[in-house]
Amino acid sequence: MDIRNVNNVVLHNKVQVRADANGYKVTLVDKVLSKVIEKLIRAKPLWKFVITETQDGGLIENEHRATNFEVFEDGQCLGKIYKTYNRGDYRIAVENHRIAETRTRRAAYSTSNPDKAVTEVKKMFYKMNLSEVTKKQTETAERMVRDVAWDKKRSVQNLEGEIGVHAKKWALGDGYSMFLQHINERDRRILEVIDKKEAAFSEMLTVDEVQQAYENDKASLVIVDGNNFIIKRGDKVGSVSANDLSDDMKSKIGMLKLVQDQQFVSTVGARVSMESYIVVDGVNYDNGN
Repeated sequence: MDIRNVNNVVLHNKVQVRADANGYKVTLVDKVLSKVIEKLIRAKPLWKFVITETQDGGLIENEHRATNFEVFEDGQCLGKIYKTYNRGDYRIAVENHRIAETRTRRAAYSTSNPDKAVTEVKKMFYKMNLSEVTKKQTETAERMVRDVAWDKKRSVQNLEGEIGVHAKKWALGDGYSMFLQHINERDRRILEVIDKKEAAFSEMLTVDEVQQAYENDKASLVIVDGNNFIIKRGDKVGSVSANDLSDDMKSKIGMLKLVQDQQFVSTVGARVSMESYIVVDGVNYDNGN
């Protein structure tokens, strides 16, 4: 089957760029995967199969064959199907977060039987439910807060260290004000470092404020779910429409939409991504389960 004629099979941008640069075309699916992909393409016409890796076909010049796929439905990645080497032979690997949670050694299910692979895909590949979306976005938000908090603290420490090197050369303790006068006259560059340190310290306090609110159940994780919002506050999880959001929450989400990912705003919250936000105090939360 020539995959160039199949509407729901596309090349990932990086694969297309690499193919164009090296003058080859991706026309077929690797024989290890071909029966699986052909059956799924017919059975799931609304799924999109994105080719993420290829290999030289070997038989025809300038031809590559697809060896790795990511499967999508309505923009959500359902999982991966790819060629793998295991137990002395090439096999079909099927992988997503659900499969990984059922396995102890490898994240993927692998088999040499195309029918078993198709069965596993049909069983395990489906859009995330509310619980799964909430779990994923909660983990993403908490990881983002930890990473940004550590980055800001490290930035403050580094800048304070640079200031300390200069300060210790001349004075300690009460002499610090005289030291500032000294460098104002002789080395104005360190004044820029001090300004950066003050800005970094302010950012660190804002991150700490939001982090403390989130960890003490004084902030909500708000997840965009189509036209609705999933709201997680402490152990409570609920889904509401945009009309049911409080004015305070609407206002704060609106403010967070204007900033970049991983940006924190004092007394407002943080933007994790386009899909989720941490919103601090003032939230009316009455829809939890």
